[in-house]
Amino acid sequence: MGSINYTYTDMKKNIVTILVISLFLAACSGSPDIEIPEEITNLENLITVKPGDARYTLQLQENLYLNQLDEEHTQNLWALYSDQYRNFYWADNYILQIHQYSPEGTYVRSFGEKGHGPGEFDHISRSTVYKNRLYVFEYGPQKVHVFNTDTGDFVESFAIEQQTDITKFSRTEEILVQNDSTILGIQNSSLGPPGTREDSLTVSLYRTDGRLVNPEFFRYRKRGALEGRRGSGRFSTSGKFTADSKIAMLPDGQGFVHSHASDPVFYFYNSEGDYQKAFYLALDPIPLTKEQINHEIENSNPMIDLGTAVQHAESIPDTWPYWQTFFVSDDGNLWVIIFSEPPYGRELWVISPDGNLLAQEQFELQDAI
Repeated sequence: MGSINYTYTDMKKNIVTILVISLFLAACSGSPDIEIPEEITNLENLITVKPGDARYTLQLQENLYLNQLDEEHTQNLWALYSDQYRNFYWADNYILQIHQYSPEGTYVRSFGEKGHGPGEFDHISRSTVYKNRLYVFEYGPQKVHVFNTDTGDFVESFAIEQQTDITKFSRTEEILVQNDSTILGIQNSSLGPPGTREDSLTVSLYRTDGRLVNPEFFRYRKRGALEGRRGSGRFSTSGKFTADSKIAMLPDGQGFVHSHASDPVFYFYNSEGDYQKAFYLALDPIPLTKEQINHEIENSNPMIDLGTAVQHAESIPDTWPYWQTFFVSDDGNLWVIIFSEPPYGRELWVISPDGNLLAQEQFELQDAI
């Protein structure tokens, strides 16, 4: 009925497992009555998605295993993403290339090389694939390099236009391709306009040649982080138990969906940035315990220094985020990975464009899905 790829990543060994999951028809079960908060019920076009109503089950069809130590052309895993044909792309920020693999895990080709010219990278930031185009973004020079994923050929490079007004100056930290003619640039919150930099991120609208169209296209709550003061300066750092925020594009340039993980609400917008509807996931909050915080500190990367961040943070959440991440498939279904029994337990929810819960499956992997 449909399929999706998701990844399990072991950063210590740089091992990636690509799982392809399909939906299969199953018997329905009753859903519990959950009281919806009043501030949520006031939303227009609100659709409540309750657990237990799933019509399908998820079944694993493929399990593709890749070990970086066995791949002679790779050095360091940075990011992983796929295209509509189920090819996937391994961003390597050590040798500064992006490697393309077939759906079967066969190495196809590499894009780019180290340098400062067209099609060359100094650092690979958050990049994306749209149709048969690979868009590689560089945060430092604010530049985008475009490649043809069918042939491997370099197409063009363009710079992201910067605003000249110092009160509005901000740097793009992520790009999302909206359609054939426009892309969205998500700006760094710490450099945003006064009064907005602490609580939100700005999304600007650009042409696919980098020309700025609308510097205030959209604004949304910023990624959650532990914030506080260390020495004479302030700090802001991410942590596994803090709430993230994210934008995902809808297929065929229909718009995008946004959510902040501190609230189980997914807001849908059209391509002009106008609100259309919202999905409310009827979930109970999960308390964040001291034992869980200590567990996350002990198992975090030493370079993050999560223990110091917690010690000096001005506030720590009382509950876990509702979701870990989400994305939208080519058929418009919303796939949400939900915290069920932290720190290990996860559920994967698949929700149709009209708000029906298609599948709800429990996972107990001892790392992120």
